Amino acid sequence: MKNAKPFQFGTEFSADGEVLRSAETKRVLTLEEVEAEKDKAREEGRQGMEAEAAQALKTLAGQMQMALSQTASIHDSLRADAAELALTAARKIAGAALAGYPDAELTDLIESCASELRAAPRLRARVPAHLMDRLKPALEQAVAEIGFEGMLRVDPVEDAASGMVCLDWDEGAVTFDPEETTARIETLVRGRMGRAPAGGGDDEEQAA
Repeated sequence: MKNAKPFQFGTEFSADGEVLRSAETKRVLTLEEVEAEKDKAREEGRQGMEAEAAQALKTLAGQMQMALSQTASIHDSLRADAAELALTAARKIAGAALAGYPDAELTDLIESCASELRAAPRLRARVPAHLMDRLKPALEQAVAEIGFEGMLRVDPVEDAASGMVCLDWDEGAVTFDPEETTARIETLVRGRMGRAPAGGGDDEEQAA
C-alpha cells in the first residue's frame, strides 16, 4: 500500500476549533438549470447566425446594386458604340453611292419639283465642279423629260461634295447637300443617345 493516498478532509480545524481551511464545494446544477443553460446557448447561437445572415444579405444586396449599375453603364456604352458604328457605315455607304451614281439625286430633285419647273422661264442649276461634265447632260435630259422649255444654266461649284445639287428658278429654290443632311442625322442620333458630336467629324466625312 505504498502508493495509497491518504484521505484529505475537506475542512481543517485548529486545536481550539477554529476553521483553518474550508472545503471546496462543487455546485451541482439541477436538470431544469441544465436545460435553461442549453436553451440560452441555443438562443445566443441562433441570434449570432441571424446577425451573420443579415450582414451577408446586406453585402450581397450592395454587390448586386453595383453590378446592376455597371451593367446599365455597359449597356449604354454598347448602344452608343453601335450607333456610332451605324453612322460610320452609313457615311461610307452613302459616299460610295453618290460617287457611283451622282446624277440619281439630281434626277429625283427635278422630278419632285416638276410641276413648278415646267412653267418656269429660267432655271439655274449648281453642281459639283468635278462632276460637271457628267451632270450637265443628265440635267438637260431630266428637265426635257418633265416638259421644261425655258432657259437652262448650269454652274460648277468648287469643292462641293458629290451629290450636292442646287436649283434656282423665278419662284423658288431647292438644295440638297449630302454633308448637311448627314450632319443633321448624326446630331439627331447623338442627341437621342445623349452624346455630343465627336470632334473631327468633318475630317472623317472628307476622308470617307
